Amino acid sequence: MDASLIISGLALVASAYSIYETRRNNRLGQSPVIVIVGHENEGPTGYSFSITNKGNGPAYFKKVQYFLNLQPIEDKPFGESVKEMLNKNDIRHSSSITNLGQHSVMAAGEEITLAKIAFLLEDSEKFQSLDHEFAVRIIYSSLHGDEHVWFSDSRLENL
Repeated sequence: MDASLIISGLALVASAYSIYETRRNNRLGQSPVIVIVGHENEGPTGYSFSITNKGNGPAYFKKVQYFLNLQPIEDKPFGESVKEMLNKNDIRHSSSITNLGQHSVMAAGEEITLAKIAFLLEDSEKFQSLDHEFAVRIIYSSLHGDEHVWFSDSRLENL
């Protein structure tokens, strides 16, 4: 009788530990990681910038910040700032800019193109000099509430 109680107690402890490890592994498997897919020139007359959630679970955006010359853009939408900068530098262009929502969700495997800009060949050099003017920082959490920060420019790490 005493041996059966001890065996039952050990089985209960082993089951509880097994449940703990399974939940821990599931939690690690649902962690999102936002990774740059492209910060690339698609050719001499175009540019696009995209992000992809390479994780197994969704990324819940808590805060999305856009920067111009490492200064936060707070007084106007990101797309308006991009267009102003291009116009100020006399770059004739056509652009499609995505403003990410502050409390939106990015599914696992989802890709979002933040900026797609087409410009004339003769404006290519002017555009290349602006390549690193804009940056994005996203504070997001996983399904389990683990908070992460992703930024397009490593200089934002200390801001």
